[in-house]
Amino acid sequence: MVFTHNPDTTLSYRKNIADLTIAGHTHGGQIRLPLIYKFAIPCKGDFDQGLYQSTTGKTFVTSGLGEVGLPMRLGIPPVIDILELY
Repeated sequence: MVFTHNPDTTLSYRKNIADLTIAGHTHGGQIRLPLIYKFAIPCKGDFDQGLYQSTTGKTFVTSGLGEVGLPMRLGIPPVIDILELY
């Protein structure tokens, strides 16, 4: 398992180095206006929130609790994710 701030870290993996990578960074778009928020997410990859499967393994991205810049969230409530790993 790998913990990283930015899910783009998985784009630099040369092979599947972990069963699961857990990341944050995106805040789920923080100000989530339909069709626009994807352009504001600070990632090179197509990461937003949730579980992603790629050739380098699974990546879970949480939208978390925080904010950056403007002290507000719109359309994306803060969350605490609980993951059960088997």
